[in-house]
Amino acid sequence: MESRDELMEARMENQMNQGDDQSRIEQQESEQRELVEEQQLRRRAKWLLKNFRKFLEQKHKQEAEMKNTPLFTKDDALYVLSGLAAHKGGERVQTSNITNAPETAAMNVDATLERMNREVLEEVSKGYDELCERINTVNVALMLMDLDVRCVAKQVFCEGIKRDKVVAADGHYYCRRKVREMISIAERVVMDTLDHINHPGKKNWEEVLDE
Repeated sequence: MESRDELMEARMENQMNQGDDQSRIEQQESEQRELVEEQQLRRRAKWLLKNFRKFLEQKHKQEAEMKNTPLFTKDDALYVLSGLAAHKGGERVQTSNITNAPETAAMNVDATLERMNREVLEEVSKGYDELCERINTVNVALMLMDLDVRCVAKQVFCEGIKRDKVVAADGHYYCRRKVREMISIAERVVMDTLDHINHPGKKNWEEVLDE
């Protein structure tokens, strides 16, 4: 029959073993989460680089649309307000909070014009901020790459040059294997950039770039 001390010792050992098992489980779960996050970062980095030229084209096209989109005038706002004021024999219109009084329509023309133009600009600029964020992510990564990697990345992803036509800064052609290595490094830098965005507790990019 085991003594009381032996029972206590066995119980403590069992608790320690359980604690070790729990620690191992938590460690495995943490490693799994990190692996999944890295895979997601790699996929997004590849996607950003692959579509970088398309993002630039979309940005330029959208900026032209935003610049050339015709805006409403005061006459347009007055026309809208007059039509709303006359709607249903002067009933109060909930959407504009005006009555059929011409004085009220005149007082509201500036606010109505601003709202009408804001809605137009919001529609034509939809998705623009997200597009700029994608482009800025790649541009920051390019600045963080060393010269050789940046040279390859710009040719492949910015200029659309075929990989067997990529040249080094001194003019000689890279072999396919070397290009693959450079692109892999470029993807890694984009991944690190995305990781910094996802974990903003690190240095500001301005500090990194100034080093």
